[in-house]
Amino acid sequence: MDDTGGAGPERERVVVALGAPDGSGLIRAAAGLASRSGAELIGVHVRVRDEVVDATAAAANARLLESHGGTYLELDADDAVDALRTFAVEVGAAQVVLGRTSRSRWRDLTSRSVLDHLARDAPFDVHVVNPARWQRVTTAASRRPPIAARRRVAAWALAAAGVPAITTALVPFRSEHGVSTALLLHTLLTVAVAATGGALPAAAVAVAAFFAVNWFLTPPYHGLHIEQPSNLLALVTFLVVGAVVSFLLGQVSRRASEATRAQREAEALERERRRLQVEAAEAEALAETDRLRTALLRAVSHDLRTPLASIKASVSSLLQDDVDWSPEATAEFLATIEEETDRLDRVVGNLLDMGRLQAGALQVSARPVALEEVVPAALTSLSTDTARVELDVDEHSPRVEADPALLERAVANVVSNALAWTSTDTCVRVAVDERAPDVELRIVDHGPGVPEEDRERLFEPFQRLGDRSNDSGAGLGLAVARGFVEAMGGRIRMEDTPGGGLTMVIVLRGVAA
Repeated sequence: MDDTGGAGPERERVVVALGAPDGSGLIRAAAGLASRSGAELIGVHVRVRDEVVDATAAAANARLLESHGGTYLELDADDAVDALRTFAVEVGAAQVVLGRTSRSRWRDLTSRSVLDHLARDAPFDVHVVNPARWQRVTTAASRRPPIAARRRVAAWALAAAGVPAITTALVPFRSEHGVSTALLLHTLLTVAVAATGGALPAAAVAVAAFFAVNWFLTPPYHGLHIEQPSNLLALVTFLVVGAVVSFLLGQVSRRASEATRAQREAEALERERRRLQVEAAEAEALAETDRLRTALLRAVSHDLRTPLASIKASVSSLLQDDVDWSPEATAEFLATIEEETDRLDRVVGNLLDMGRLQAGALQVSARPVALEEVVPAALTSLSTDTARVELDVDEHSPRVEADPALLERAVANVVSNALAWTSTDTCVRVAVDERAPDVELRIVDHGPGVPEEDRERLFEPFQRLGDRSNDSGAGLGLAVARGFVEAMGGRIRMEDTPGGGLTMVIVLRGVAA
């Protein structure tokens, strides 16, 4: 059925059976059901034999279905119920909707036997709705008898044939085997009938067997009078046992049917739960994308334009012909251009790095790395004054498993953040602490510190905690640093600096010497 739409395998389908010329009420009721479950709506008109379809009504139904995102189909068949059931199974329908109106030919299909045939062992639920009221009147799951019709027929056939067969077979031996043998065999028959067709046919077996054994196998024969009290007690006991067995097995069959129905409902709810989870995840992803887009626009509008404005102002000043700039002023303009260019390069680099992290396109080439080589290189890449950095990393420092390029960028971003949050008369210390099997690179500042409840926000993209630092940037440095460190199998944590400030700890796997 390729013409039923291109829904994915996880999407449910609701099939609505159209028969009356005006199917608007039924379509709207089915559309509401499909909308609540996020399912695809398919309207089907089964043309039986040489039925002539009202083209105007069919076109109206098709337009209404399309307005609700559904599809209209017509099928030719000799039996409407079989055709509808086959179609629903082929398209993987989760629910089938029938209408109950005085005008609809589907009204005759809402009888108990037709519902049994349509829903028997089917992977879908059947709903009979009142289109005029747009609400569900009954469900096949609730109307469906506890036991299938063919099992009840088989039970009645077994009951009708079993009692005469057992009685006839025992009549020639009634003087030898007595009443007890007959009652045991009929008890077995009662249990078999109850297990097959439920309580009613089993009760009928018990009553019929009571009279058959009394009439044909209990002296005096061919009468209801019983001479021996033991035979009377046996017959009465059999009748009671038969009734109890019929009732209990009937309850078991009913409970089994309810359990099956509950399982189907649970499976349907699980499909709805999975679908809602997917939709929630998609909505969350869209919200996150919108948030990042907004923050990116803010960063571009401020953190990219600001250095560009400084560069343009310095260049414009140098290009003025009517001003004779002193060598000191010219050097200051050139220093401003260099500083702002480095800042611009750093912002753009962080934006590109964050894009790679979020797209999952980051490539990591981890190998043993010497920290005494990576950390100084990271400091050299900074455009800020690194004279305030106290470096406690030497050739005796342990090696780590990392990508040197990514580690250099991560260290540079963390140190740059620490320098931005400390005053110009305060130093930032970078030290190594080996705690096997890990190695910790500690960046210690004595700035204002960060409250514990705000620390996780430091690693969010475009987060600058109110722009209270001494630096301008897109607020991506720490987010990129953590992304790089975690990609290398490490982690970053924060601690309070004794005496005030914040200590960022980069934890990496150590490499044995």
